[in-house]
Amino acid sequence: MWDDAGRVQPILRYNRAEIEKVGEFDFAKTRELIGGMKKHYRHHYVVSQRFRKAILDGKYRWIDFVPVEIA
Repeated sequence: MWDDAGRVQPILRYNRAEIEKVGEFDFAKTRELIGGMKKHYRHHYVVSQRFRKAILDGKYRWIDFVPVEIA
């Protein structure tokens, strides 16, 4: 998966039912296991399309976004 800046990023996958339990949100901080060891946990920020558009329409064009997969 490529991000907005052209870098390769891990694909973050979320279960639709789990996301729907949370309700509508614009910004969420997650803790994801990347790799196979406990020390490879990374924090990610998941944002809504509305939040992403507001950022890109504003002066914060230096922020990169990576799509997530919701199944």
